Amino acid sequence: MMRFNCAATSIGSFPQSDAVRASELVLKHFPELPCWPQLPKRSFFEGMYVQYTENVPYAVIDEAGKRIYFSLEGDHDEEVQLFYQRFVEEDVQSFPITERNAAGLYAVRNLKDRINQCRPLYLKGQVTGPISFGLTVTDEKRRPIFYDESLREILVMALKMKALWQIDFLKAVYPDVMLFIDEPYLASVGSAMISLKEQDVLEVLGDLVRTIKSRGAASGIHCCGNTDWSLLMDTGVDMVSFDAFNYGDSFFLYPEKLRAFLDRQGVLAWGIVPTDPACGERGSVNSLLSIMETFMSDLQKKGFSSEEVLTRSVVTPTCGLASLTEEEAVLAMEKTSALSMRLRERYAFTAAAS
Repeated sequence: MMRFNCAATSIGSFPQSDAVRASELVLKHFPELPCWPQLPKRSFFEGMYVQYTENVPYAVIDEAGKRIYFSLEGDHDEEVQLFYQRFVEEDVQSFPITERNAAGLYAVRNLKDRINQCRPLYLKGQVTGPISFGLTVTDEKRRPIFYDESLREILVMALKMKALWQIDFLKAVYPDVMLFIDEPYLASVGSAMISLKEQDVLEVLGDLVRTIKSRGAASGIHCCGNTDWSLLMDTGVDMVSFDAFNYGDSFFLYPEKLRAFLDRQGVLAWGIVPTDPACGERGSVNSLLSIMETFMSDLQKKGFSSEEVLTRSVVTPTCGLASLTEEEAVLAMEKTSALSMRLRERYAFTAAAS
């Protein structure tokens, strides 16, 4: 059994515009679970939706207007036919994420030797989830594409291929890869805001999780809001990333699901380091350690030992860091790394190990 022992990592987005600098910071602070940095401030093309639209039918990129949408207008028959053919043939190389759209991905490749010297548990990547993508990006009539059956099918297929391409790319850097599905919009599932059945969510996410695993990679799902966490644990995913600082109490409302998740070697990514600078002293390492100790006490009352939970845990910021200044982002990374060390001291853990 792999023991994560509260290793530190990050969600994926950073405020830097220099991909080399961002990648070096990631490796410095998160050597056990480094990720490639998404840099939306560097370029419009690094936005979490635009980033995965290269070679996807119907996608329209309005760089001047800073907008992405899908358009069914015009003749797309040849484009769509080629897309389906490439998907059926699993022509992964036809679905690249280019350096224009993900400079951090290529900067991490250039750190291959240093990454291998660190021998991390995993090299972490990320792909935008189909639920968030499909409910945020619209067609030309401003209707979310998830509600159009044909567009949803193409979107899901495209994200599968982007995931497979990225796994292959990262495995050429380091053999053990974990790919996260970023799903911020899951916070709206079950609300009056959207009409989406839980079964649809389970099927779509479960399908993508299985695709990731089929390539020999571990899988994760991140949601930075509050959602039905039991649903995510049912997708078959290996790691669930949640905002423990703001919504930790609600996550642990599902003890039976959590027990089943941990019993099948599932891992918890505690988004415990707040990305809001206004948190002040409540966001200090000492305060965050106290919050984690309270969670451990509450979980013990529900039949979980601190050891079984924390050996299956990693520590992260609550969400991506792109909204912060570079100085604030570095501070959040330092706090995350420091909290990891404090938890290991508190609960007598060593570094992560397989």
